[in-house]
Amino acid sequence: MTDKYILLLKRQLEELNKIGNNHATNQEYTFGVDAWKSSTISILERIFGKESRKLEEVEKITLVRSTSHRGDHKYNIESIKETCSAIINACIAELEIVGVPNQIYDGNNKGFNLTVNQENNQIVTLEVIIKELQRELTGNQTEELQEILDTESSPEEKKGKLSEKLKQFGENTLSSIIAGILTNPTMYGIG
Repeated sequence: MTDKYILLLKRQLEELNKIGNNHATNQEYTFGVDAWKSSTISILERIFGKESRKLEEVEKITLVRSTSHRGDHKYNIESIKETCSAIINACIAELEIVGVPNQIYDGNNKGFNLTVNQENNQIVTLEVIIKELQRELTGNQTEELQEILDTESSPEEKKGKLSEKLKQFGENTLSSIIAGILTNPTMYGIG
């Protein structure tokens, strides 16, 4: 999947060449900037999620017109292309080095945001576990766990913090969660 995302981003780099060179968009005085931003935002949302800082950077890009004392109009098209290129190249580098993010926040608070990426690039949601957690925990408890999951801590640190937090919820709560997971027919391919 990473290769496909990189291909999409490289196509956006190619699309930068059209900014300022397409007569149809030049008549609209957008010079193709708005169209490029729109398509890039859609791609970045798909790869990095709706709350990605990368989207904010693309949204900040603004076409500016300046006028000289002779009445000539000048646009910042080249600086826009340079900024756009830097953003896309940074995204490509991130994908090449780190890969696709495992957790993508889509802007909606739906409770736990747990997914697992498998080798065959399918995303398996952990619905059974999430449903049991939501069934047995209060809203405040689920928020506390989600806050720990959302931190920039290492997986080991998160594991330790989650373990401590779950202990605070009590033995009965933990037993009910585990029993619910283990007795769910979906875990065994039934139902």
